[in-house]
Amino acid sequence: AIAGEASRLSGSAFVTFKHRRYTEVAQAMRLTSDEEEFRITSPPDPADVIYEDLIKDPRLSHARALFGYFLVAAVFLGYLPIIGALSTVTSVQRVEMKFSFVRDLFEKYPIAEHLYNGGLEVFVLNLTMSLIPLILATIFHRFMLLKSKNKWQLLVQQWYYYFLIVFVLLVTTIGTSLADTSLELLNTPTKVFVLLASYMPQSTHFYMRYLVLQCAVVMIDLLRPASILWYWIYLRSAPPEEAKRLSEPEDQNTHGMGVRSARATFLLVVALVFCSLAPFILVIGTILFGVMRLVYGYLVAFVESRKPDMGGAFWPYQLQHVQEGIFIYVALMTGVLLKKASTRYPAAIAASAILFQAVSYYRFRHVFRWHTLPLEHIENDESFQKRTATKRSYMQDELLPEGDEEDLEFALAAKPARTKRWTKGCC
Repeated sequence: AIAGEASRLSGSAFVTFKHRRYTEVAQAMRLTSDEEEFRITSPPDPADVIYEDLIKDPRLSHARALFGYFLVAAVFLGYLPIIGALSTVTSVQRVEMKFSFVRDLFEKYPIAEHLYNGGLEVFVLNLTMSLIPLILATIFHRFMLLKSKNKWQLLVQQWYYYFLIVFVLLVTTIGTSLADTSLELLNTPTKVFVLLASYMPQSTHFYMRYLVLQCAVVMIDLLRPASILWYWIYLRSAPPEEAKRLSEPEDQNTHGMGVRSARATFLLVVALVFCSLAPFILVIGTILFGVMRLVYGYLVAFVESRKPDMGGAFWPYQLQHVQEGIFIYVALMTGVLLKKASTRYPAAIAASAILFQAVSYYRFRHVFRWHTLPLEHIENDESFQKRTATKRSYMQDELLPEGDEEDLEFALAAKPARTKRWTKGCC
């Protein structure tokens, strides 16, 4: 580098190894006593790199990330009264008191009242929560130094799941004041069982309707209305092939892998939490996941454009979230038994499952290593077929020599690689 031109330098680089064994050894090494001075990780797919993040000053990334998390906390605290107000406004009793003609309509057509009571509250809640991924994605994109679009999706998955848990599953327990409920639990931690047992069993029918509505949401995803709209718009000034290319991919803020993973995990947790109180919810959940398997299996394999692969990082976080949902199930059943049983022994037996679940959760988080492969799995690495990358090198298209533009079409990159080099490095 030329002296005095430090602005041209970057804090990130890509290193290519001839064998995967050297890659895993490099990632396990500590080069200096300060772990933040050199950080060695597996790079994303070449087409997934956010090159703009590589040239940003890493010294400012911590301050920007801190402000981003502050905005996430602000959204979290501001959304709770909104959800509480919407649930109040959409209740049948409130609407009948506010509008007399609605009361007359419900008296004349009772089926209208059932449809309103059964679907509106669920629809409004689902519509309101669908804005959360867009807000989170905007915050993470503006303030987080992620270097990869899939890491962006991974961050959205983690936070969106917790938003769904609080604002959909636990909203009946928390009420409209998170501060009051938190103070109450800090003073009496064991009251969490009483709170869950007092409110959540009364909402089983609501969550059954919620799962039924998700079938309609999945079918809307099958229609891909946004992509079709953009295709029609581009079709006015471009041939069909070019219009299809311009209309892809679908909006990753609301239909990305992170959002889909978080939503699917949450729906599974809802079915598991209420499976003992309302066993029929398992039937609804099975039908829902069957529909999701057909729809998303068809979309991902045959309709949507192929996305850069991250190596399955979404799956371990889904497993982690399911295990966290099991804690809610154990606490709920402990509270129900504590409230309904004549003695405390059934509740004590149910509460003991928390210890087993805590050990399992700890082992999954800290003992089970999935970020890197163990040595036993890379001994015969040469005999394994590697996943082909989407580009030949980690080089921006603007820096390629004229006439040597790389093909970004995934179809051309789908052929099996016959080279012995394993491109994996440090970022």
